[in-house]
Amino acid sequence: MEEGGAAVPAVAQIPSLSWPPEPLDPTSGDEDSILGVKSKDKLPVSDGQERRTAALASLKLICESPVFANHLESLLAGLDAQSNTPFMGSVVHRAYPASLVLMDAASRVARESSHHSETQKTTLMSM
Repeated sequence: MEEGGAAVPAVAQIPSLSWPPEPLDPTSGDEDSILGVKSKDKLPVSDGQERRTAALASLKLICESPVFANHLESLLAGLDAQSNTPFMGSVVHRAYPASLVLMDAASRVARESSHHSETQKTTLMSM
């Protein structure tokens, strides 16, 4: 207390600053980094060949699955932001094994959609 009886107000506590959390890297390809999951049980997949093998197996499963059979034509004919179909995107990114899987799936869809060769060709070219 000061002379004169006036009390000095207590200085307000300044909150301590902390560093913000590490940003998640959505381009890492690791779904755990996107979801923010930190698991010590699962070893990270760092081998590029292992990732390519897993991605190719997933693509084959999707293309051969009866669940996607009714929608496969629209999936294969869909365009990305660069106006590429999945087949053209795989060629642009030099994923040639994936291109072969997509080409086989597209030709199968074209054969199943019509028995007329010109219609098959038109369907195939849309993918």
